[in-house]
Parts: sequence; C-alpha cells; structure tokens
Amino acid sequence: MSEYIYLLQEREFKNSGEKVYKIGRTSKDNLTRFNQYPKGSELIIQVKCMNSKEMEKRLIKIFDEKYIKRRDIGNEYYEGEYKKMMKDIYINIESEEYIDCNEDNEEDIKEDNEKDNEKDNEKDNEKDNEKDNEEWENIEEEYEIKTYEEWKKWNNKIINIIITNKKTGEGYLKMEKQPWRILYNIYNTDFDKDTMEYLYGYIEHYQNKYIYKIKNELTDLIEIGTFEDIHNDCYYHYNKKTNELITYNEYSVLSNEDRNCIVNRNYKYKLLDIIYNIDEIYKDIIKKCYKKTYEKRELNYNEYMISTSGNHNEIVYYILNTKELTLTQIDELENINETIITDIKKGKRVFHIKDIDMINVEYTERILKSLIEEDIKKKYKKLMYNLIVEQTEEEIIFYDYNECLLTTWTRDLLYSIYGNNTYINSCDYYENEELKKIIKIKKPRCVVIYKETETVMKRHFEHFKKMGVKNIIICKNDKTKNMYDIEKYKKFLEENENEIKECIKSDTGKTIDNYQRELQYLDNIFYSQTLLLTNFLKWCCIEINENINNDNDILLLCKEMLYINAKLFEKHKISTKDLYEKYIEYVPKQYNKINYTYMTFSKEIKKIIGDYYIKSHGISYYVFPDEETLKKILNENNNEKKIKELEIQQTPSYIKYIYCNTEYLCFNKKIYSRNLYEYTIEYSKKNHMSSNYTITEFGLATNKYLEPYKKRDTKGIYFEFPNEDELLKHLKSINEKYYNFLYNEDSVTV
Repeated sequence: MSEYIYLLQEREFKNSGEKVYKIGRTSKDNLTRFNQYPKGSELIIQVKCMNSKEMEKRLIKIFDEKYIKRRDIGNEYYEGEYKKMMKDIYINIESEEYIDCNEDNEEDIKEDNEKDNEKDNEKDNEKDNEKDNEEWENIEEEYEIKTYEEWKKWNNKIINIIITNKKTGEGYLKMEKQPWRILYNIYNTDFDKDTMEYLYGYIEHYQNKYIYKIKNELTDLIEIGTFEDIHNDCYYHYNKKTNELITYNEYSVLSNEDRNCIVNRNYKYKLLDIIYNIDEIYKDIIKKCYKKTYEKRELNYNEYMISTSGNHNEIVYYILNTKELTLTQIDELENINETIITDIKKGKRVFHIKDIDMINVEYTERILKSLIEEDIKKKYKKLMYNLIVEQTEEEIIFYDYNECLLTTWTRDLLYSIYGNNTYINSCDYYENEELKKIIKIKKPRCVVIYKETETVMKRHFEHFKKMGVKNIIICKNDKTKNMYDIEKYKKFLEENENEIKECIKSDTGKTIDNYQRELQYLDNIFYSQTLLLTNFLKWCCIEINENINNDNDILLLCKEMLYINAKLFEKHKISTKDLYEKYIEYVPKQYNKINYTYMTFSKEIKKIIGDYYIKSHGISYYVFPDEETLKKILNENNNEKKIKELEIQQTPSYIKYIYCNTEYLCFNKKIYSRNLYEYTIEYSKKNHMSSNYTITEFGLATNKYLEPYKKRDTKGIYFEFPNEDELLKHLKSINEKYYNFLYNEDSVTV
C-alpha cells in the first residue's frame, strides 16, 4: 500500500487570500483523501514516501518552528509561504532513509545548548559550590517511564483511559478539553490507520522528551519538571508594556516587542535522557484501566459536539444544545471524565462564537428576505428547525430550483455541526453499497435528490419515503422558476457591508479585512466561518411562532422591561444597545424563539420614550428621568396592577425555588450547597425561567435567605433545615412582600 504526504489549501483560505495551508498524510490511492475536502480546495503537493506517519511527525516539528501554527483552525494548519513548505517536504522525503539515524539531532542540539547554559551558570559560582556541583553531576541522567501514572504525568493532556477489551487494547481515551476518542483493534481487517486510532500508537506518539531535573540553589531541593516548569522556575517573565510578572504560557503568546525575560540565578537545570518503555506502559494501562462496565451517554437529537477557537487559538470542544441555545464546554459536563459520550455527532469545522446569547439574527433574516419570497423562507426555516432542533413535522418535502443555494447551505451546516451521514445524496446511495449498510442501521435526517430526470426523481422519492426518511429535498433545473433574486441579494450584501461587518465582529470577535474577496462565491455568506455561519446556525435554531410575533407584543414587553428597571435606569444615560441586552435578559423564556431583532426593538422603544432619545458620535442613547416620571409615562397605557405583579415575578428563579419548595427542603433536612444549586437550575429549566446565573450569585443569595441554617463540614457548605413552619416564618421575615405575593394572591400561579 502506497503512503503519501500532502499539502493543500482549503477553499475558505484560497477564497480569502490567507496564506494558510494544511499538511497531512494518507495511504489512500490517488486523490481519494483530497476529494474529501471542501469543493474548491487546491492540492499544492502530494508526494509518495516510505513511512507517512513518522514523516508527518517530523514535518510537523519542522513546521512548528518555521511557520505560524494556526491552532484556531486545527493542529496541522500553518500560515506561511507554500513554496518554502513544499521545499521542506521535498528535502525531508528525499532524505527519508537517513531519518532514523538522525532523528535525535534536534534533541541533542537542544541538550547541548542546555548543558552550555548550565556550565556558564556553574562558572559564576564554581568556588562556592564545588561540593554541590559534584552531587549534582552524580544524579542519574537517565529517566525511564514505564507506568500509566508517569506517562500521564509527563503528557498531561491525557485525562483518562477506559479499556473494554484486555486482549486487543480496545476502549476509549479522554484528553483535556477534547471528546472521548475510540481506541480500535489494529488487527481487525477493517482497521484504517488514516481514520482509526489505537492504544499502542498513542503511547508511541505522546512522548514528552523534554523532561529536566531542576535544582533550587537556595534550598538544595531537586525536582523533575517539564519545559514549562523550567521557564516558570528559572526565568522571570515580564510584559514590557505593563511591567507585570507573568507565567510562561502568558509570555509565549506575546509579540517579541512586548517580551522581557530575566534569568533567575537561584535555579539551574539539566535535560534528562528519557526512555519510554512502551511495552510496560501498555501492559500497565491494560491492567489499571480495564473496566467491565462503564457509563454511556448518548447525545439527544438537538445536541451536537462542535469545536471553537479558545484562548491562544486552542481548539476547545463544546456541546451545543440547539433547543436551549446553550454551549457547554465538554469538560464541564457532569462526570465527563468517567462517562463515554456515544454516537458522537461531531462537527467537522471550527466555529468562532463570542457569545451565543448575544448573537443577533437580524442580518440572516434580512439577507434571506432579499434572496427569496417570504413563504419560501418560512418553509425553509421549518425544514432547518426540524433537521437540527426537533422533528415536529411528520414529513417535510422541500423543493429547490436552479442555483439551489438553500440546499448548499443546508448541507454545509449539517456537515459543520454533525459530520458525515447526517444527510445523503440519492445518487451516492444507489452507487455505494457501504452507504446502504450504514443507512439500514441508522436513517439519515435528510435525503437530497439532486437534479435527476423526472422519472428517476419520482422513483427515488418513493423509495426514500417508503424507508421512513422524514425530510426530503428535491433539487430541480427549471427555467420557468425564478426562486432566487440573485441581483437583489448581491445588492443587499454590497449596500450593507459596514453593518454586516459589525455584526460579524459582534458574533465572532473577528474582523473582516477584505469583504468583497470573502464574498466572491454566491454561497460564502453562510458558508465561511469568518462570515455569518454562526449567525445562520442560530437563525435555524429559532422556531417560527405564528401566535406572538407582532409589534404590539414587542411594545408591551418593552414597556414591562422599562417598568421593572425604572429604579435602575433613573437619571442614567444608557445606550440603545445596552437596553437591548437588558431586554433580551428580561424576555420570558417562552418568548425566546421569536425573532426579536435589534432594529425592531430600537424602533419600538423610541415610540415609548422617544422624548429622552439623543445621538452622539454615531451612538444612540436614552437619558432617563426619575423613577416616578418614567413609571407615569409607562402607566398611561398599561394596567398598573399587572405591571406590579410582573415586577414581583422577576424575582430570580433560585429564590422562587426556595420559597416554593419548603416542604421538600425540610423533608431532606441536610442539603449541600452544590446540590441545592443544581436543584435550582433544574427547576428553572423545567419552569421556563432563566437559569443564566452563576454559582457565586446563587451563593450570595443563600447567604441572605438561609444564613441561620448554613454549616460546613469536610465535604463543603451545607444547609440544615428546621421544620417547615419555622422556615416559612423566617422566609417571610426576609421578604414579606414576596411571601405575601406567593401565599396570599390566589390569582397568580408560580
């Protein structure tokens, strides 16, 4: 079987003009692997080699040193000149037969440099430290790693391993901020080294060769440490701009102009000769990590595993809940280091998401309005909601014509959040026997019947309908159908360039340098990660609500929000944007699925308090009057009693939980603070109330409301509740107004 190293530029970077390239390896023939990349990508070079795995490792080390590593995109993406990258690939593959005997040169050079530095340090103190130096030199230079614990310690990205088959080493491996990875049996006939991973290979790959002995000259304490430990112990790192003492990790991401490093003479270090006893490590892992039974968790229909670019461009995995519109970092999931997430719907592209709650889908809505008719837009929105949030319809048949832009965006989005086999093209199904087997086990969410003859389309349609596929997209060429207004669409994108760029910056935190170049393809606006892909995703998750979606509803909610916050706003100057954020916070959970755009909000709020509106340096503000005046304005057209009830109802959900669940609290007697916090979160979600509060906010509230019952033991803070009558009496004394509202007002149900 032939093996290759390749270098390519994906379509996205080719279109944007960014000099970002991906290096990779494959054992698949010809261009099979390349053809799996997005259409429009460019293959720069593909060269045959003897051992693609070792060659890729070597080239990654070289590229890490010579080019800018783009961790925000992936581990094998680099920014630089492709001609130089090609040269590096050619030179190293040409000399491949010499790699084995020279592979340690880099480490040897680094070790020699470290020893030279050490000698320089020793000369400064030679007379006073001859005895210490003699002891230092006699310390064992060789360090062998042969247990699971040691391997994990020096390769600390690995969190846990679960072995399910002792004989084959099959199981799962968990790395920091990463999903569980499957460990396959390398001896299976269907094992594919390009797509499957195995335990022995992980041990071979994750070997930290830079481990040092570090000596503190003041205490004579000798420790073993990593490269980062050396930098944190043996050097002082400063930010030149702020003159602040910082860690090595913070220092490493600064520009050269902002760095200042001073040697700490109280420490010295030596590079150890590390030996990884792979066989012993493997046996130890099999022995210590084997489990007969283990917990599994399947992702729900509306849950997806996606990756985003975190701090310092590291890739962080999240669970996206499209129904609740929440992002939960994978390491924050309950028992994630012990629970295997199975049936992973793992997205294939990195998202840029600044704050999902603050993404305003106004421009996705307006772009689609410029492109298609309203009834088509509603049908399409219903399709997308059923595909990625919840299948509420028994069957959806969606027709797309000519350019088929909506179908292109559908496929791209499903691939981005789910990966392969979310949808299938009918032609692939009939040509691929393996795909037929997969479909029998698990039906796709969607089938695309793409521009076949009428006879073939009808036959395919009947076949997939009989199979039980609930969402079918039929793409046709038909010159009599003008589904898309391409000119109006292009004109809208051009005329609203500045506003769309601001929207992108708000959604992703990224700035667009060349807007026109980014839009050279018709579908790029909702395809590109640096444009409105994230915005489009949120738009697809918002269900159409036919019952509440008019200006009168928005006007009423605006008035309610202003009344509730009249005291807070009193005599303050507040921007329209900040008011909109406050409004989004206020809107009850049951209304969250409505398209409340910033533009609509700004129009409606001006109707209410337009007399206090000002505009300065392009930013709109409201200068609020005193509380009494504002409430008087709001009460002119509102039922005052209803507004006051709403004001009381805005009490945080965790306080509501305490007042409404006294019987349960007193029955359990002793409840730990962490458990109580989780109960309130569950209660909030169940009752469609906001659960967007931190454990710190919750802690401050319980200090006020439950202080007499607060205690602590070795496990942490807990509350020991009295009988129910005594607890109710105490709660009434804390907030009598709210207590009376709950227990004396029959007209209100909480």
